[in-house]
Amino acid sequence: MSAFLNPPNNGIVTTNEMPYVAIEANTLLSEDPVQIIIPAETTISAPDEWDGTINVPKVEANNSVVVTPDNGKTASVKAVIEVGFGDIPLSFSNAVRILIPGQAGKDAGYYRGSTFTKITTVLSENTQLAGDALPDNGDGKIDVGPDLVIWTKHFTKFITYTQVDGKTTSCLVAGVETGSHTFKIEAGDAAGNWSTNGPVLTEDTSSGMEPGSSNGPEITFGDIQGHWAQKDIEKLANLGVIKGRTTTSFEPEEKVTRAEFTALLIRALDIEETKPVIGHFADVLPEDWYYGSVETATTAGLVNGVGEGKFAPRKTITREQMIVMIIRTLDYAARQVVLATGEDEQLLTDFSDKGKVQSWSFNSLAKAVKIGLVSGVTPTTLEPAANTTRAQASVMIKRMMKYLGLL
Repeated sequence: MSAFLNPPNNGIVTTNEMPYVAIEANTLLSEDPVQIIIPAETTISAPDEWDGTINVPKVEANNSVVVTPDNGKTASVKAVIEVGFGDIPLSFSNAVRILIPGQAGKDAGYYRGSTFTKITTVLSENTQLAGDALPDNGDGKIDVGPDLVIWTKHFTKFITYTQVDGKTTSCLVAGVETGSHTFKIEAGDAAGNWSTNGPVLTEDTSSGMEPGSSNGPEITFGDIQGHWAQKDIEKLANLGVIKGRTTTSFEPEEKVTRAEFTALLIRALDIEETKPVIGHFADVLPEDWYYGSVETATTAGLVNGVGEGKFAPRKTITREQMIVMIIRTLDYAARQVVLATGEDEQLLTDFSDKGKVQSWSFNSLAKAVKIGLVSGVTPTTLEPAANTTRAQASVMIKRMMKYLGLL
């Protein structure tokens, strides 16, 4: 944008009217890009430190911001997207449209410096006219299918999040062995101050059962005898996480659909399914057997759609789609895998087909390699676009559960 800059005046720099600008940025948030549209004839004003650069949208760590929830609520950050030029405020004469894929139904806000501001204006129309009616530096939001659209007259860090009743909070503690365990419950505020007089909770897990475990006869299938994944398949079948095609056959080399793998994730974590009256996707209906699994996983941030308001539940899931879902599940379970700058490239450097890995899944595959969830189809190939078999999905779910301490 530097070509449109006017000379600074009293510490402020402005632009001439700009042409129509459309930006699409692939991120780790979704297979679909974050979209930004700056309408024609828009001018920008900013402090004179601005050099005219507008950075493409960048997803940042959910824990990089602190959200102030509504009274009596607790908040869970789902996405942090920075646009613009860092903390330098950019103001627009016309409203800019930002589409964040897969975030419909969530609360939104923005973060500048150390201050969080909730976006409370809900627009009735997804139009330029409605956006332009916002006040200077104002914001509004509207759901468009499965996506969240923010109309804004400034750039900063935008946040999507969910809220629940603060009186009831659940926490998955992974890796707890059988026995008696004591947990101290503390509360923290936005400034980082923690309580010192929280209650102490002692739980005895010595008589507990593994999630989904069965006291009946051992389950196995005739067509997995001698198969490389036999032990993992039998383990998950006896936990109730996976099921055979029939009582005697598993069909390990058959492909897995997106709906089937989503259901596996929900059963593996033993999450109670929710079935809203209105779902996220046009092709996932309340009468479908996987409706509750897909809706629950979507709300939890484990899965996203494929665009245009669809989930493609019956489409075969690829290896990279599967791995992205698993890494999101680790995030949900508070077992986030952290990579240093450039570590993703280093981790995948020995795989000859790393160039075939999509940008939206590259980081997730690197994380999976780092913690040993993935070792490649061969020592030198990942085959990211290959369809996933029932045996492969079973092994990946078993590795994930072991990493989370659920096995």
